Amino acid sequence: MKKIKFGPLYLGALFLVTSLSSCFIDEEETTTLFMSDENYALVSQHLNLPNELPNYSNSDEDNRDYQFDAKALVGRVLFYDKHLSIDNSTACESCHHQELGFADDKDFSEGINGQVTERNSIAFSATGASNSESNPYFGENDFFGASMFWDHRASNVPDQIRETIENTIEMGMPLDELDDKLNDVDYIKVLMGIAYGEGDVNYTISSDDIVDALLKFMQSLNPSNSKFDQFLNGPSINGGNSSTVFTNMESMGHNLYMANCSTCHGFTGGMPIFSTMNNGLGFYYDDKGDGSYKFKVPALRNVSVTGPYMHDGRFETLEIVIEHYSSGIYPTLGVPENIMPDFNLPVGGFNFTDTEKEALLQFLHTMTDESFLQDERFSSPF
Repeated sequence: MKKIKFGPLYLGALFLVTSLSSCFIDEEETTTLFMSDENYALVSQHLNLPNELPNYSNSDEDNRDYQFDAKALVGRVLFYDKHLSIDNSTACESCHHQELGFADDKDFSEGINGQVTERNSIAFSATGASNSESNPYFGENDFFGASMFWDHRASNVPDQIRETIENTIEMGMPLDELDDKLNDVDYIKVLMGIAYGEGDVNYTISSDDIVDALLKFMQSLNPSNSKFDQFLNGPSINGGNSSTVFTNMESMGHNLYMANCSTCHGFTGGMPIFSTMNNGLGFYYDDKGDGSYKFKVPALRNVSVTGPYMHDGRFETLEIVIEHYSSGIYPTLGVPENIMPDFNLPVGGFNFTDTEKEALLQFLHTMTDESFLQDERFSSPF
């Protein structure tokens, strides 16, 4: 029999726990409810959500952080809610689609009033490499790979959220007006009251709550069930993780990645080593990135579905990206001083053979977590 347990956020449920306790036969399956019937009926008029609190903290049942889970659920709703834009036309999801690793499949995305963004939408597939506040993605600025936006102008996710909401192209919504707007949206009012107001559905929402809820949702985005993850986490036999076995081509690609790519993108493709780099795109262009023709080093989790690639979406496929690193690495030409690629990237390229290019491609596909791309916890509730 399913055991029904009310989360600590639903304060009015304590008497029900006592009255229902005699009905519990076993504890094999636990469901955590967090809304009263009345509140659930109201929310269900607008949202397709079960009255069961999803596990966003990715913890076992005994160590669940229900407060985090409730806030992340609100963040999920806000991520897909067009009320966050000034004209109710655009949501975060408009530029960041789950099935695309929270990227977009266009060179430049569509914002409010028919405008298009100035740069390609960066994938969010790995912002939740850890849901710890100590993760640089969510803390203070650091030299290493935690900066947000292609030009490194935001030091962490909360700053990125604030700037995106207020950006005059993307959402155009002043934060000091957004809280008043959302306080008039009944289903958001209920969910925010449960998550942030200790169950008081008349709780007054603040812009800090809105940013924090979106932050919690993004902290939960941690693809960790790809073939590469299974390879890394399997039991060690003779010094190798062998519960999941790479093909010969994937193994070759892994070795090539570790030797040539991991210096910038990290050993696991989740947390880049450095924030911004010049990767030898080769010719003059108006966009100077961080001011010196350097751009954010992106995470590579789910990279097979996040194209087009680079800050301007110039490369449509991974094959073209690999060819760039094989034969297209050149200084930034046409500026007063030709700017050399960083970290001694070889001018001209790595000169990969056709077999090595295919091996790299096959290895990069092992970073795709299909379950993450379809996980209902991260899908639209509308």
